[in-house]
Amino acid sequence: MSMKVCMNVSLSRCGMRSSRAICAAFWTAGAWFAIAAHAQQPVLAFDPLGVRREPMPLPVSMRVPVVPGMAPCGFAPPGSALGLEEAVSRALCRHPLTQRSWANAQVQAAKLGEAEAARLPTLSGVLNGSAERAATSSPFASQSQSDYSGPARAAQLAFEWVIFDFGARSAEVAKAREWLVAANQSFNAAVLDVLYTTARDYFAAVTAQAQVEAAHEAESNAQQSARAAHARLKSGIASISDELQARTAHDQALLRTIDAERAWQEALGTLAIDMGLRPDDPVTLADTAELVPRTAQPPDAVKTLIDEALQRHPRLLAARASLDATEASLRSIRAQTLPSIRIEASVSSSSRPIA
Repeated sequence: MSMKVCMNVSLSRCGMRSSRAICAAFWTAGAWFAIAAHAQQPVLAFDPLGVRREPMPLPVSMRVPVVPGMAPCGFAPPGSALGLEEAVSRALCRHPLTQRSWANAQVQAAKLGEAEAARLPTLSGVLNGSAERAATSSPFASQSQSDYSGPARAAQLAFEWVIFDFGARSAEVAKAREWLVAANQSFNAAVLDVLYTTARDYFAAVTAQAQVEAAHEAESNAQQSARAAHARLKSGIASISDELQARTAHDQALLRTIDAERAWQEALGTLAIDMGLRPDDPVTLADTAELVPRTAQPPDAVKTLIDEALQRHPRLLAARASLDATEASLRSIRAQTLPSIRIEASVSSSSRPIA
């Protein structure tokens, strides 16, 4: 339900002064829109509603360490020693999860601007032009005959402004702002997920590499034992069963080495996918003998971390923002069932050739 205060003005003249004024207004509006479109060449450079002033998370390019002589997130192929920090930086920049979450935050920011724009008045216009030609004739000489031709023009400007709606627009703005907060916190949660996944896969690759080295060492020892058993057999101080047991142990060690190398290549492929690379791209891990200090956390520190996570974890903050957005949506729906007061005004002008 809505209450309207209308002001309608209709002008129809052949002199076309009002039509020219309206046409000039259209040309002026078109020029301003062209300037605005040119200002939007950089992304979000034109921001009349101040959406960019809303709290937004830092983009990934500002979260990764800066490498001298290289653009943010502009990584070269992996070098000879890939450390954990570089692996995490590559994953943050190229993982689809972070890119999708950041794009979703940008979409929610645009929706907030759309909700803010509903508070502003609306100005719309229509401009029509056509060429007309008509002729009339009559078989009777007493009746007049006429014809005319020329352009026909019509222009209209309409103004509308909702001045009171029982808080419907404010509720929509609050809903959009809470969804923006939820999107921002979801982006932060995506960053944490990528950090955790990449670190887990990195240490899995490190562990698999260590298992390969241990398997090769065990295979070498088993090979030496098999050679010693064969030499004892030739000397007559060992039986054939001893040599067969040594050869069996060597074959089993060789099989474990093959399994360890297979698991190592799978771990490297998983890590490469996390970093946005092909699974078969060569990746060489850095020396991780002293990568992480082995310091145990006291129980009180663990409890403090849990309490802090309950208060500041991005997923919990996103869930709270989603709840607030749902409550704001309910307020908006209730307000939309109530009447609203708006101002509407329009001016129009038309011309057609005179017969």
